[in-house]
Amino acid sequence: VLKLVDGKPSAIFDSAGLQQFWSGRTINRGENVADTKQYDEAKNVFGITGAAMMLRRSALEQAKFEQEYFDEDFIAYKEDVDLSWRLARLGYQIYYEPKAIAYHARTMQKHSLQRRQDTRRVIRIYSYRNHWWTLVKNLSLVEALKRTPWLIPYECAKLAFVLTREWSTLAAIPQCLKGLP
Repeated sequence: VLKLVDGKPSAIFDSAGLQQFWSGRTINRGENVADTKQYDEAKNVFGITGAAMMLRRSALEQAKFEQEYFDEDFIAYKEDVDLSWRLARLGYQIYYEPKAIAYHARTMQKHSLQRRQDTRRVIRIYSYRNHWWTLVKNLSLVEALKRTPWLIPYECAKLAFVLTREWSTLAAIPQCLKGLP
């Protein structure tokens, strides 16, 4: 998936598939990177961005959660991560295919930590909350314990950032707890 910049196709990646780390952090591979053919190989990836996802109908039906494909409680952000995780748990493999090109005009750009204040407060809250919901919804207790050495430091670092630089995102915590059941 390449970016639309000022409404025009570019050679800047929006996503070359989703990559997940043991900490639970999930990113768009190649995001904001110029296309220099570095992602020209088809490969298995953790997931595909919701901006350009193609799935078999049978896989989508099997991965439904409470009759929903994308969990509607998420409202926005991370619902593609959640669906990708459900598909993986069902044993499906997800592939990035570089010959399939789509263009995506983002309404919300990821900013560096220095520019996060440019991101609307509600977007930061949804992103933070939905990250937690995705972990709770998709990690078994056994897998969470295996990932603890990576999960705990990452979540502590995120919380420290919020406590010291982004107090408004703390509004995600009550929302997250309320939505856990």
